[in-house]
Amino acid sequence: MGLITRFGSFREPEQQVLFLVVACMAIRIGVNAVMTVLYGTHDEVFAPVADIFADALKSGLAQRSVSEELLSTSRVREWPLIFQGYLFDNSYLRPGWSHQWSTPLGTLQLMAVAKIVVWSSPWGALAVLFGVYVLLLFALACLIANITGRTRSACFWSVLLLGLSFPALFMFNRANYHSGYASIAVVTYLLTAFTGKCRWIGIIALTYAINVRPNVALITIVEFVLADGFWAAIKWQFRTAALSAAVAGISLVAAHAVDPTYTISAFLKAYGVYKHAYIFQDWGLGWNASLYGGMRSIWSLFGSMPSYNEAAAMAVTVFGTFLGFGYLWGALTRRLESAEAVFLAVAFCILFTPVLGQYHVLMLAGPVLVVCEAIRKKGIQVELTSIILAFVALLLLSLLVWLMPGPVTGILAVAGTALVFMALWRGARRMAGFSPTENLIMGISVLAISPLGGGLSNGIGVSTLLALASVAVIATSWGRRRTPWPAASSA
Repeated sequence: MGLITRFGSFREPEQQVLFLVVACMAIRIGVNAVMTVLYGTHDEVFAPVADIFADALKSGLAQRSVSEELLSTSRVREWPLIFQGYLFDNSYLRPGWSHQWSTPLGTLQLMAVAKIVVWSSPWGALAVLFGVYVLLLFALACLIANITGRTRSACFWSVLLLGLSFPALFMFNRANYHSGYASIAVVTYLLTAFTGKCRWIGIIALTYAINVRPNVALITIVEFVLADGFWAAIKWQFRTAALSAAVAGISLVAAHAVDPTYTISAFLKAYGVYKHAYIFQDWGLGWNASLYGGMRSIWSLFGSMPSYNEAAAMAVTVFGTFLGFGYLWGALTRRLESAEAVFLAVAFCILFTPVLGQYHVLMLAGPVLVVCEAIRKKGIQVELTSIILAFVALLLLSLLVWLMPGPVTGILAVAGTALVFMALWRGARRMAGFSPTENLIMGISVLAISPLGGGLSNGIGVSTLLALASVAVIATSWGRRRTPWPAASSA
């Protein structure tokens, strides 16, 4: 502890965190390269190259109402073979499958991707999507500067976390810009709610995120801690719900106008196909950061088919209910602190969405930036040594899972992750001048947005750490005195 507490010119906490995240990425890729040389195979950091950029191009080109004219265009023969496959042999269009599981707004985005491909090329569509992402990061940096009073150049370090961390690079690899844009929107909402400034910008951003990823609506539970009173919290939640419903309705009408086959019944049917494949079968196993996904990964090490298990689903439900009541009790009795509420809301969204790709974990940049703001106000340094040691330990566990898969390895992976968490929690409670839970939130969030392992081990590590941290934060809040609600405002 304390061996690496400051890095010369890295004075801002965001700079230190970014250094750590990039260092972890470099270590992970280096280890991956060495193991590939030694064993002739590798535990892939990202999804297979054979499916690269699929979440934008493959899903977009499946929108035949827009992309059909490309089937008779000779210029598509100049595309890379993988992109030609997305057009001519798209698995989403095969019998028994469906491409219409995306929300109305998400479907409109995919239609826009297809239209850009028609106008230009797949590379042109990817360039536009990336350019929009960069512009959104710039806008977020300007917003952070406005609500914190810091210079715009200093705030660029904050948004780089959303561009260089493992979930962000994974998102670029898959071209899942639905997820990337939604994560930026969620971080925007959390920062505006935390500071109490530019609230409507945050609400509009979250409205977009909900219409792309409906599960993030759960994050509005932060209002019970961050809003100026109980009824103010209800008002902000109602405004978000009403605006989200309006956008969903308008998007449905627009999507149906472009593709008359896209209806509510078609969406529900497609979602049923998705649910059967990704939840009841094993399609959603790799890089799944949810608690249920982590449990399925452990089962696979025991040699059993990682299919749906009623007992496990019930266990996750009971655990989630327990944490949910614990959160509400801590929030309504004013025992939860702001940073804790932000972390728990994002952690719940990750843990209790049955299928949640690793790129969605980018939302944890929100709690990281919130804690960085607290660190800056207190004038202390980020404690990096314990996080680096924890990362190395988790990386070794992931290598164990890779090299010697089996029941014993699965048990060791969970037990080892729990021991790493205990060491982090013990160190957090000893650190002077810093809230133990804030230190823990920083450590767990940074680890979760770092490449802890491959397709299976990464999900085990992330879900275990987030679950244990959520229990620790809620249990700590229960030991505090109840504080009164703030006076009602005109919010």
